[in-house]
Amino acid sequence: MRVAEDTSAYRWILNREELKMKMRPIAFALAFFLLTFTGAEAAPQKPFVPVPLKNKFGPFAVFDALLYKGKPDLGLARIAVIYSSALWHSDDPNNPPRDKPIESIVRSIARTLSSDIFVCLDIEHWPVRGEKQVVNESIRKFIQVIQWMRDENPKLKIGIYGVLPIKSYWDVVPYKHNMNDVELRRRFEEWQKANERLKELAEHVDAVFPDIYAHYTELEDWKIYATANMEEARTYGKPVYAFVWPQYHEEKPELAGKYLPADYWRLILETCFKEANGIVIWGGPGQDWDPEFPWWKETQKWWSETASAA
Repeated sequence: MRVAEDTSAYRWILNREELKMKMRPIAFALAFFLLTFTGAEAAPQKPFVPVPLKNKFGPFAVFDALLYKGKPDLGLARIAVIYSSALWHSDDPNNPPRDKPIESIVRSIARTLSSDIFVCLDIEHWPVRGEKQVVNESIRKFIQVIQWMRDENPKLKIGIYGVLPIKSYWDVVPYKHNMNDVELRRRFEEWQKANERLKELAEHVDAVFPDIYAHYTELEDWKIYATANMEEARTYGKPVYAFVWPQYHEEKPELAGKYLPADYWRLILETCFKEANGIVIWGGPGQDWDPEFPWWKETQKWWSETASAA
C-alpha cells in the first residue's frame, strides 16, 4: 500500500507538471490580452525626488509658492509668501486703508513663522518709483514692517516680492534692441537710478525676489528683460531668487492665464539657472493640481538633465 500510494502520488505530480507546461502559453496569451485590450494599468512610475542643484553662485534653490488645490508636497524648498490680505486682514484693498502697516498684525504673523524658511512680503501698492518723498515714505514703511517682524522672530530671513529691483520691461527691452538711441538710453538709466535709490531698503533684506513673469509671446525679448532685471537685482549684493510663473501674466487679455509652451518654460528655467541663486515657482490659485501638467513634466526633465550635467 505504501509503494502504491507513493507511485500514485508521483504520477499525480508528473501529470500536474505536464498540465502546467501546457497551460503556460495560454497564461501568457491571456496576460497579453488583458494588458492590451482591457486597459490594465502599467506599474506606477516612481515619484520625482528632487536632488540638490548647484550653479556658479552656489546651491540653486527651487521654492514652492504654488497655490493649486490638492497639490502634494513636491519636495521643493519651502517659502512663506505674506500677502497684503494677511497683513491687513482683508481682501478689500480699501478697507481697512493700506497706506500704513498695522503693527499688531505684523507682529502676530511674525510669531507664527518658522525661521527655517524664507519669508517674502508681497506688498505691491506702496510706490517705489516717482516723487522722492513718496518713495522715501514707502522705504520707511517697508523697513518698519521688517523691523517689527525681526523684533518678534530675530532669525527670520526676509525679502520683498517685485521691488528690488523695480520691475520693468519697457525700460529695458527697447533699449537693448537699439542701444544707440539717446531717448531709450535715458529711460534705461533712469530705471537704474530709481533702483539705486532703493539700496537703503536692500540693506534690510536677506534676499531679493525679482518678478520676471512672462507677459508676451516673444521668447528672446523675455530673455532680455529677465536677464537685465536679474543683473540689476544682483547689484544689491544679496541672493537673487526670481519669481516665475508657468502661465502668461494677465496683462494681455488674450494670453492671460494660458500655460506657457514647453520651450518657453524651459528657457525660463535655463535662464534663471544661469543668472540667479534660485527661483520661486508661483501660480495655480483656484485651480486643481495635475501631476501631468506639461510644465511640471518639463521641470522634472530639466532638473534631471541639469543635475546629470553637473
